[in-house]
Amino acid sequence: MRRGRNIVRQVILEGVPMRELAARCGCSASAVRHRLGDKLRATLNRPSPLLLPDNGGFVLVVDALWYYFRKHGLWVLYNMALRPIPGSMAFFLDPLMLEGREHENKWRKAIATISPTIRARIRAFVADGFRSAGQLAQENGWIYQRCHYHLLAPLQSCLGTRPSTPDKKKRTAIYRLLCTALTTEDRQELAAVLESLHELQAGGVRRATRWPGVIRQFLRDVGAFRAYLDYPDLQLPSTSNTVEAMHGLLRRVTAHVNNPDAVLRRAKAFIRLHPQITCQGTLQQQK
Repeated sequence: MRRGRNIVRQVILEGVPMRELAARCGCSASAVRHRLGDKLRATLNRPSPLLLPDNGGFVLVVDALWYYFRKHGLWVLYNMALRPIPGSMAFFLDPLMLEGREHENKWRKAIATISPTIRARIRAFVADGFRSAGQLAQENGWIYQRCHYHLLAPLQSCLGTRPSTPDKKKRTAIYRLLCTALTTEDRQELAAVLESLHELQAGGVRRATRWPGVIRQFLRDVGAFRAYLDYPDLQLPSTSNTVEAMHGLLRRVTAHVNNPDAVLRRAKAFIRLHPQITCQGTLQQQK
């Protein structure tokens, strides 16, 4: 196979199909696949080339990407990004892929892969609200920011478009109250909104819907949802959308592989070639 530009960069970062590369080089697709495998192993055996700022704190933003393989079952890719304080660029660390459902102990394993020196500089933790995320942040002495997007996005599809939708007016009222509670800086307004949500939880919408649970979840973790307002010096992002954006790229890169090892190799190689994504402050800034 004739050597040209870096095959890992061409296939993983630029998305050039292996058949096209084979045609360019006058060889078989299997030869390209074999060479790509060799180059991927060589690339990943080297230490990560990521260069982080030498001083200052970090915000750790995390999210999990789930995969189901026909022969291997459920696996989860644990992705982590560090955003300097202050700063608007997130730096992605090598991901970890583990078998089974997302779990707090597996997040502990992922976080343990961060060097102690860097981990000591983490000041805050942004996550989607997986079970015991708050406890994990507390164990490490981090401020916990719960993702607004993961709270609001599922509700948007449940608002209903027809006038006959059961509890439509109440659902819309709850959604607006939640948006206000997430963003208001007026403490009196916040207190009034929380009181209204308590009343609605007690007898507002049908128990068959997810709304009472969402209200209960929000009221339990209201401090975590509003951490970006309570700790302005940390300039916390109010969503984990930075990692979600990386997930969109990784889905494309891993679309045609069918085992956990191959997914991890491709994901790790892509992140090393494309380690930074812009990370804005709040949900309002990201819109």
